[in-house]
Amino acid sequence: MELRELDEHCGELSNLIVQGTEYFVDREEWQKPITNLKIASGLRSIDYDTSRFDPTLGWCGPADTFSEHQEVLERNLVTELCKFHFIWSALEATIDISVPLKSIKDIRGKISKTCFYIKTKNGSHPKFETYILEVKQLEKMLAEDSFYSEIFKSIEIPEHINLYGKGIFLAYKLRNLLAHGSLELPITQQDEECHHDSGIVRSLSRLTLYTIQTLAILDLQEDFPWFSWHYIDIPIEIALTYIQFDVHPKDIYEDPEAKFVSKNQLKLNFDES
Repeated sequence: MELRELDEHCGELSNLIVQGTEYFVDREEWQKPITNLKIASGLRSIDYDTSRFDPTLGWCGPADTFSEHQEVLERNLVTELCKFHFIWSALEATIDISVPLKSIKDIRGKISKTCFYIKTKNGSHPKFETYILEVKQLEKMLAEDSFYSEIFKSIEIPEHINLYGKGIFLAYKLRNLLAHGSLELPITQQDEECHHDSGIVRSLSRLTLYTIQTLAILDLQEDFPWFSWHYIDIPIEIALTYIQFDVHPKDIYEDPEAKFVSKNQLKLNFDES
């Protein structure tokens, strides 16, 4: 199965939650994360033009060529950061809905409390194969990038955070670089570009979406054990575990009338590390 593009993933996740809960007015609080996901799904490009205020433009051909390549790199990164901003906002709204923050006394910080909450719910949510693979891919990119590698090495994962909290914990740490003005822009190599910046942000966005899906399962599965996905009733765990794939629900769930779904049917055989 192929992964959807990030914007389509946002749109499909938003639509799924709407369809899955559309007849239940008592969960209107989910409109906040849905709104942010819709915005992220609609962001296809950013109008980014650094030449507008460059007085040296046209003075030197090689310099202009450099600037053109540099602008492409920066535009791609800015677009990914903009998408990440709204996806992260959707996560924070989801946390406010689904995580009992006030009851978690011994952990400080909204994200750390969420990671601890996910760890305590081990076994109550499915294990995402794609999540595990995405974490490994993110760590590989961070280790290979000269700027991010040192930051990655300096990040210590606390004991209250397991694999399924690691994604948003890394996202939180790297997001702080942007918030505090410590983010470095990639420098173009022109014809031999090899930068991970945009890919890293895109990976963080994907892991944030997976975390939203996990929290949605934990929050909604008792009230909504079945979701309507493309007008097919399907167990919420399957719907929110496979929504990132470019697949129709009938292709992964052949018996919508069944009232019991075994772990083998879920096809999720990855144990938590």
